[in-house]
Order: sequence, then structure tokens, then C-alpha cells
Amino acid sequence: DVRPECFGWSLVEIAYGFSLMIVQAMATNIYMQLDACIIVVLAYTILESQIMPSIYKHVNNVSIALKLALVSFLVLATALISTEIFDVTPYRKPLRILLPVVLSVST
Repeated sequence: DVRPECFGWSLVEIAYGFSLMIVQAMATNIYMQLDACIIVVLAYTILESQIMPSIYKHVNNVSIALKLALVSFLVLATALISTEIFDVTPYRKPLRILLPVVLSVST
């Protein structure tokens, strides 16, 4: 159940799922896949934490906590990838710029 003023939240959820699907389909390697998923999930979590679309506060809090757990898992999963196969530096440079910007906007 969503609040009446958040009637379009289902479209945001559809866009979130679609963007995750596009990331999985279009990523050329595992680094891009994980980094792009982190950015998409963080953006959705920030949006959800600002809007709080559910009628019940606990539902919003649980949803945000689960999304943050997913982000934590994705960040930790990057450490498990073998760096011998790919050169990491080209994929980490844009993320070094983008993540601080996303985090500063969220506060």
C-alpha cells in the first residue's frame, strides 16, 4: 500500500527493475555489472528514503534496510572477483567520481 500522493511509485518500481535488467544485459564484464548495479540500487534507495512511499513507516524502513544490505553485499562481492582476468582501473575511475556525488546528494 502506498500513500495517495505517491500514486506513481509503481512506475518507479518498474523503472528500477527494468534498469537492473538493462544493466545485466548490457554490461560487458562483471566489474561494470556490479558497479552499475550498486549505482542503480543506491539511487533507488536514496529516492525511496526521501519519498517514503508506503503508508506504514515500518515497511519503508525494512525496504530501505534490505536495499542497503544488498548494496553492502554488492560492494563486498567486488572483492571476490579475480583481478588477474581484467584490468580494474578503467572501471574504477568513473565510480570514484560518481559515488561521492551520489552520496553527497543523498545527505
